[in-house]
Amino acid sequence: MRVLSFVALAAFILVAGVLQAEESNGKRLIEAELIADSETLVPGRGLTVGVHLKIAEGWHTYWANPGDSGIPVTVDWELPEGVRVGEIQWPLPRRMEEPGDLKVYAYKDEVLLMTRVFVRPGTDLDEVTLKADVDWLVCRESCLPGDARLSLTLPVADDVEPVNTEFFEQYREKLPRQFALGNGGLETKWEREGDTLYLLVRNIPEGAKVDFYPRPESHVLVGHADEVESYDGGGDFSPDRVLSLPLESAPEDLGQLGGVLILEEGPDQDRKGWGL
Repeated sequence: MRVLSFVALAAFILVAGVLQAEESNGKRLIEAELIADSETLVPGRGLTVGVHLKIAEGWHTYWANPGDSGIPVTVDWELPEGVRVGEIQWPLPRRMEEPGDLKVYAYKDEVLLMTRVFVRPGTDLDEVTLKADVDWLVCRESCLPGDARLSLTLPVADDVEPVNTEFFEQYREKLPRQFALGNGGLETKWEREGDTLYLLVRNIPEGAKVDFYPRPESHVLVGHADEVESYDGGGDFSPDRVLSLPLESAPEDLGQLGGVLILEEGPDQDRKGWGL
C-alpha cells in the first residue's frame, strides 16, 4: 500500500483540505477532503463542515456500527481555543454482506460525514483553521487501513456566505430523522423475550421494506434484525411488521436499543430512516 497526498484547491477557502488515498494495484481506494457549507464562520451561528470520502468502485468503508466486521470512520479534531464541534452526523448506510456471511453496515461510492462547528461570540479571531485526523478501513475481499490529515481555514465574518449548498442538502436528506417529529404516522414498540428483542412497527406504507440498524451501547452485543412471520406479543398494539434482534451480551433489564429504523418504498426504493 502506498499513500499519496495532494492539495485540492477551492476558491472559497484559504487553505484547502489535504487529500490522501491508499492504492491497490494502482487504484486509489479513498480520497478525503474537508469542505464547508459557508465561505465564512460567523461567531455564535456556526456552520457545517463535512469529511467527504470518495470510495473506489467495489470497495466500502463503515458506519458508526460496522456490524460483524470492520471499523467505523473516526475523526479526531484539533481546534483553536473558543471553537467547538458537534458529533458526527451519520448518513444512512447500507446493510451489506462480506465473505464468510458477515453482515456489515457500510458506505459505497462516497459519503459526507457532517459536523456542526461553532465559534464563541465576541471572538477576536480573524480566521479559524480546523484540523482533523481521519482514519478508516476500506474493504472488498481484503481490507486496508487509511488515514488523512485534513485542514480547512475560514475567515471569521459577520455574515454567512453559503457554498456547496446542493451537495450538503443532498446528504442532509440521507440523515436519520427524529422519530417523534414527523415520523409519517409510524409507531413502534419494543418487547423482550429472553435473549431476543422485538421491534414492533405499525402504520407502514403498503409494499414498503423495513429494517433496523442497531447502534447499541459499547457494553451491549446484538445481532442483526430479521423479520418474523408471526408474533404473539404486542397486546393491543397490533403491529404490521415485527423485527427480532438477538442479544448476544446485554443487561437483563435492557428493553430497547438505539439505532435507525429504515423504510424502502416505491418503484425506486426510496430510503428513509428514523433514529430510535
